[in-house]
Amino acid sequence: ANKNWIWIILVFVFIIIVIESIFPGGIAKWEEQMMSQVLIAYSTTDGQTKKICNHIEAAIQKSGSTVITKPVDKVIQDDLLNADKIIVGASIRYGKHSKQIYSFIDTYHEVLADKTNAFFSVNLVARKAEKNTAETNPYVKKFLKQIC
Repeated sequence: ANKNWIWIILVFVFIIIVIESIFPGGIAKWEEQMMSQVLIAYSTTDGQTKKICNHIEAAIQKSGSTVITKPVDKVIQDDLLNADKIIVGASIRYGKHSKQIYSFIDTYHEVLADKTNAFFSVNLVARKAEKNTAETNPYVKKFLKQIC
């Protein structure tokens, strides 16, 4: 049980680093802009990414924003069009993100590009200090290279 908490804490640290790297002004700027409609779309294998999304949803709702959290295969175009900000989360399984997450991004890439967005990856490699940023995490680097 203690190992799960340590892992979850490490993932949250990684999420904070990702948000800090994506949004100019970091978390403070993100919170300042929070009074909006936020979509959290995720792909999960064992449920950990969904748990993380639920924590993110609760934190965002405290700021007064409306949040919709859905698996990527349940997201429809209206969900994306109605959102001011979109957060996409995905887990790693056997060294790869799911085909669902690639399909989601391929299908909705234009809408995603027009919105303020963030991506986070749930992977154990991120627990290492030298691999916990978007620039140093091999899975995130590979993922971003494939979708760009």
